[in-house]
Order: sequence, then structure tokens, then C-alpha cells
Amino acid sequence: MKSPLSSEKDATIHDAHARGLTIVDTIKMIRERYQMSLGEAKNLVSNHSIWQDVVQASDSLKDDIEKLI
Repeated sequence: MKSPLSSEKDATIHDAHARGLTIVDTIKMIRERYQMSLGEAKNLVSNHSIWQDVVQASDSLKDDIEKLI
């Protein structure tokens, strides 16, 4: 079962987004601050509602690239 996002991590992700950090920079920051693996930090950030538009756009681009290969 997925553990709920702590309010501290949620606030950190919101703050990073508000400050204009990219999703990649947010993942790096979360990884360092909370000493998480890259995979854990990526999942945490990319599954956060505030980043869904970016994730959906990149998924579409990724799908288009895969079709070309």
C-alpha cells in the first residue's frame, strides 16, 4: 500500500514549484533533502498533483519519440 505524502514533503514540493524549479530540480532537491533513492524521489514528485500537467506532456512526447524509433 502506498504511504500518504507527508505534509512536510507536500509543502516542499509545492514550494519548489512556486519558486519555479523544474520537475528535475524538484526531484533532485527532494532526493537530497529526504535522503531518498532517485526512484523514490521521482515517483513522489511525478505523482504529485501539482506536476501532473508536466508529466502528461512529457508522456505524450515520450510516446511520440518511441513511435519514431
